[in-house]
Amino acid sequence: MELLVVLVIGLIFTSIAVVSLGTWKAQTLPVAGGVVADALLVDRQTAISSNAPVLVRFFEEGSYFTAFQSYQASGNGWVPSSKIIKLDGAVVIHPSATYSRLPVAATLGDGDASPSVPSNLQGAVQHVTEFEFLPDGSTNLDPSLEWCLTLVGAQPPPSAGTPLPANFVTVKIDPQTGRVSTYRP
Repeated sequence: MELLVVLVIGLIFTSIAVVSLGTWKAQTLPVAGGVVADALLVDRQTAISSNAPVLVRFFEEGSYFTAFQSYQASGNGWVPSSKIIKLDGAVVIHPSATYSRLPVAATLGDGDASPSVPSNLQGAVQHVTEFEFLPDGSTNLDPSLEWCLTLVGAQPPPSAGTPLPANFVTVKIDPQTGRVSTYRP
């Protein structure tokens, strides 16, 4: 009888844990979208308040852009103005240009120790792409195009040919005003 009570209590705790894990995974994507959007909003505001451009650089690890960092202009080039922000391993930026339009990525050479790649990412990064928020709040992105990042779950791994899953977050950047907005289905 006592063993049965212990088993029932164990099953109850297991079911609670499974439900909680599913809720946690469902919240990972919106949180990541909020982190990206908020960081871009801070970068835009920093460019306006400091009256100097802010560079936002995205780093591709493996097949996906998964990290980014902001830089401010100084007399010696670009100086990091934020820590590296890495997306949770469960979230990636969709690789399709249909869903995530980023500036054309520069390919890094094998073993390149470029100062554009933070030391803790060197060796893992294949491509870097970037854009600037200008002092008036606008960007240096082509105003004739729509610019956005669409965050999706990393499992199953998305490819350029796969459609969007039911759950995603799109962060849109208006190139003329620099305004950042998010969309979730």
